[in-house]
Amino acid sequence: MGENGLDRKFMIKVLNNIFMGIFVTDKKGKVLYVNPSIVRQYGNKPEDLVNVIDWGKWEGIVFPILYKHQLKEQRRLFYNQYFRLSDSYNSSVTVPVFLNGDKYDYTVHVIQEDRLKPDQKETKPHFPLFSENHTMQSKLEELMTVAGSDLPILLQGESGTGKTYYARLIHENSPRKDAPFIMLNCGAIPETLIESELFGYAGGAFTGAEKNGKKGFFEMANHGTIFLDEIGDMPLHLQAKLLHVLESQTIRPVGSTESIPIEVRVITATNRAVGKLISEKRFREDLYWRISAYTSVITPLRERKEDIISLSLKFLDSLNQEYHTHKHFYPLTFLYLLSYPWPGNIRELKNAVERAFILTSSNEINEERLPKDILGVFKDRLYKYTHDYDGIVDQAEAVLLNIATTAQNTDSTKKIAEFLNITYPQALYLKEKYLL
Repeated sequence: MGENGLDRKFMIKVLNNIFMGIFVTDKKGKVLYVNPSIVRQYGNKPEDLVNVIDWGKWEGIVFPILYKHQLKEQRRLFYNQYFRLSDSYNSSVTVPVFLNGDKYDYTVHVIQEDRLKPDQKETKPHFPLFSENHTMQSKLEELMTVAGSDLPILLQGESGTGKTYYARLIHENSPRKDAPFIMLNCGAIPETLIESELFGYAGGAFTGAEKNGKKGFFEMANHGTIFLDEIGDMPLHLQAKLLHVLESQTIRPVGSTESIPIEVRVITATNRAVGKLISEKRFREDLYWRISAYTSVITPLRERKEDIISLSLKFLDSLNQEYHTHKHFYPLTFLYLLSYPWPGNIRELKNAVERAFILTSSNEINEERLPKDILGVFKDRLYKYTHDYDGIVDQAEAVLLNIATTAQNTDSTKKIAEFLNITYPQALYLKEKYLL
């Protein structure tokens, strides 16, 4: 008989008939027990999972992989896990079992399937993977996977690629989504104020300080997410204090002698080369490793041209809703948008669409309303407006030929074919039709 009066066989029978999925692992991650309900989540029978140590083979089935975080944290963890087999998100909890000493001996994992009531409509988490670019799609899917964990995330990429948007997206698809999301641009605040903004200050800490003190961004973000944008611009002495905060999970307001415990998820971003900053002794390497448990480099817009049209339409749709209008792009305007390198990335594209929208009094937006930088490489317009299908196709061919000859400063048939990624006969046909 056990301590509770039940013998082992009876307890095993109870566990085997519980609807929730349950499995037990040792301190090395080896599976010791699995109940039959687990087959609904993993698609494996209990006998196929017992004694398994390599959880890596399950990474395509379920994420995040809880045992990895449990081995590190050694505390009770709650997650919203995605199970690919059932295409569902279920609540999971891992509980460490301490038999002797401070090191835990076993972990009990419980999966509660979040079944909806019959009269409720099924909804999926908001994962707007709007990119048409395969590389960017993979990155977004990975970000959504990591969003369910507490891993620190470093977003890298050029200015205007949308790092702030992705930080918010991660937070909104994390277990912390109902807690605060606090953002601080480390490059936009004077160096003398960053520390008090991050960690707060006690009353009377300095001249001009509020009488009762003020909470810092870390304290305001407690139990939620703090996003530190332009982390590469943070002064070295503050980097040391930030590292201490991340390691100790405590903050000490300026002018205070007491530490305040905090529990936050940290996301950072920079458009600078961190490796170069480290080699130049302008960024602490130990801090880098602390904030970059997962790093994602956001692809610049010029390398994901597939997204230019869809993003332009998305921005235009938002403007139409805001101003209660029905404006649309003249089809050939997209060719001009596609030919531009967009050094300012998504931010520049959004500004260009907004400018064209405001400057267009009719319902049809043409390329003449775009910024001059976008039109600078083109010759005079080769067409008049039409809404005839064949007419627009002819105009598109003429504009593409114009782009190819202008960009390369040559009308070589071979060069035109290479630039437009068409055959030599097709390029010759365009030349004969529009140039000769």
